[in-house]
Amino acid sequence: MAFFIKMFGQFHLPTPLVRLDGFSSHHEVFMKRDDLTHPVISGNKYRKLKYNLLAFKEGNYEALMTKGGYYSNHIAAAAAAGKYFDIKTIGIIRGEKPLNPGVTLNFAQSAGMQLSYMSRAEFREFSHQPGHPEFENIYFLPEGGTNELALKGCGELAEELALQIDLNNTLICLASGTGGTTAGLADVLPENVKVLSFSALKGKWLKDEINSLLHKNVSHVDVTDEYCFGGYAKADDRLFHFINNFYNKYGIPLDPVYTAKMMYGLEEMLNQERITPGKTIIAIHTGGLQGVFGFQGSKVPIHWYNDPFCREASSLKSSMLSCTG
Repeated sequence: MAFFIKMFGQFHLPTPLVRLDGFSSHHEVFMKRDDLTHPVISGNKYRKLKYNLLAFKEGNYEALMTKGGYYSNHIAAAAAAGKYFDIKTIGIIRGEKPLNPGVTLNFAQSAGMQLSYMSRAEFREFSHQPGHPEFENIYFLPEGGTNELALKGCGELAEELALQIDLNNTLICLASGTGGTTAGLADVLPENVKVLSFSALKGKWLKDEINSLLHKNVSHVDVTDEYCFGGYAKADDRLFHFINNFYNKYGIPLDPVYTAKMMYGLEEMLNQERITPGKTIIAIHTGGLQGVFGFQGSKVPIHWYNDPFCREASSLKSSMLSCTG
């Protein structure tokens, strides 16, 4: 019970739903500010970790092990959870150990996460092996944190939305990496509520992955990789200018890996009249603002990160940079 109280006292819920006035002339557009749950364990990372952390404590495991890349939101969130809730964490990192690890890995290590580096080929093949002595009493989370318990947590996002707004005639948009958040939403939402998932990765595999996670075919989910900007963690000046213009207009920071690409694509689709007029649109801000640390060398500076009056930037820096020096 003490862990339960401590855990939920860390997060700000329910997250607000805000109207984006002027984003479309033919639609009401809202943003679900799920990035405000927590500076590091934000958005869908909180929702994916919630029931997994409870299962970890209930199972009396010794450590939580997971996988990710150099600037992984999931690695940062899992490391932060380990620090806050006194959980030993182990991070399997894709690629050679870098000479300059960067903010995310430095933060993870400072938060107590034990890091182990693997070649890309080894990383792809690595998985938890129950019963193997090396993994005895280790709780394993896949890359991105997506599993059955993660879907349950993401489904609560749909339940929260239903208490905030009438979901009839609604299109829900979100960015996707592993498809877990989309699957969790789709599993709870009625089929008359459409979901449009903007893949952050190039390729047409994501819809099959969502169906696989749900063990059924979902008809109310569409997926596009049209706005992935060439692939995962890739971006260009167009996207950075969009992030800055969006922040200047709405005061909402967007990350370059996920939510910014979704909002860029949504704006273009609305301008091209590719979405039925009259629909209410809800864009989910899935958090992950710490991804900005991977783009500090970009030619176009990201305004919100450098704005001394941006509370989200201040909270992010206070949480992650204070630990790393």
